[in-house]
Amino acid sequence: MFKISFKTSDWDAILSKFLKPGSEISDAEKDAASFAVQLRSLTVNAFKTNEFIGENVLAYAPVPGEQRGCVDLMEATGGKAWSL
Repeated sequence: MFKISFKTSDWDAILSKFLKPGSEISDAEKDAASFAVQLRSLTVNAFKTNEFIGENVLAYAPVPGEQRGCVDLMEATGGKAWSL
């Protein structure tokens, strides 16, 4: 059986190559870079639209109340981003 083991630092190096802007990527690696960017985008979207995360981690208002204009994020939500 074939087994590959990577350390966290190895994964960090690989991902930083594909996800950081301005990284030199060869033509052969463009598909891998595109996949990494799309996977990151889908993961963040899944996190933000998850019901548990939306209700317990992010700021959540099932029935929005009043509209307040320019308010500090710490004052309005306790520093949390709004759930989608």
